[in-house]
Amino acid sequence: MAMNVCAYCEAPIAAQRSVGANSNIYLYACAKCLNISLLRNRSNDLWADQLETVPDVRETLPPGSVPAEILGSLRKAADALPMLPEACQRVVMLAHDPLSTMTDIAVAINQDPIIATKLLRLANSVAFGGNREITNLDQACARLGIKEIVRTVQSIAYSGLYRAAKPSQRKAMQELWRHTIATSQAAFELARMKCPTQADDMFVAGLVHDLGAVVLSNIIGSSPVTSTSRLRSEPELAHDFAVRHHAMAGIHVIAERGLPNAFAFTTYFHPNPQELPISEPRISVLIVHVAERVAQACGYGFDGGDEVLSVDDPEVAELGLAADDLEAVQAKVTTTVEALLDVMVS
Repeated sequence: MAMNVCAYCEAPIAAQRSVGANSNIYLYACAKCLNISLLRNRSNDLWADQLETVPDVRETLPPGSVPAEILGSLRKAADALPMLPEACQRVVMLAHDPLSTMTDIAVAINQDPIIATKLLRLANSVAFGGNREITNLDQACARLGIKEIVRTVQSIAYSGLYRAAKPSQRKAMQELWRHTIATSQAAFELARMKCPTQADDMFVAGLVHDLGAVVLSNIIGSSPVTSTSRLRSEPELAHDFAVRHHAMAGIHVIAERGLPNAFAFTTYFHPNPQELPISEPRISVLIVHVAERVAQACGYGFDGGDEVLSVDDPEVAELGLAADDLEAVQAKVTTTVEALLDVMVS
């Protein structure tokens, strides 16, 4: 265990205390060696441990290799991701202000015509009871409710990150976005069943869980003529690379954007919950893992495979989900996701 330095390369830890303010244990992504350390807050010092189940990045990515070239650009590419629209940030802030009104939220949404138009169309969709047409945001907000508005605005805002750098990558990025929306909706529904107070956070966890794949795709798509750029002409290899490394890339995005550390755990460990070294975030990690499986079962897959999700799966069983629960979540995901996608692509 090392104090105030990365557990792998011993570079000074540049962690924001606010990221781990609500926990004594959190994850740290080193910008120098790219490895992930498990940090503990002890008497105003940060103690770092290596993750025993994860190999040292420097040993698996030899210098000069294509993976090393791509991952070496991670932090720069993460920083280059566009910021979320100001209207989105304003809506989320108002939603958490007990003194704000529905009119306040409608006014904030109106500051962004694109978000306003899409939200109005969603409120008029069949999926949200649009039997009687409404024509203004006050009515749309009343129909959807504050929590649904926040989730929808966040979805619209995050969709802006899924823009392909090259036309050849457009299809893959669109599929990844469909997968992301389905996973976030599934995570929300699963959390409503198992930990209702965390449902909104789990929705966001679903939205950000595969941002690493977005960054990797952007690096490949925008790289100059190097060994990395060759992956642009081999989409299957590029996809396999993203599947293999998206979790590690994702935690660097979480760190670069200063997102809550709870999302670091769900982003990094959702592909392999069995590697989680501590128990505190286990339910959240399991929810995102199963949500991703639900998305795949509904036809919104990212990493391929044709496994059927059932109550016999270890993670499903650990969450205590019955067959009826899985059916209900899948039905809700299919209906809601299609409505959201219809609004966002138009």
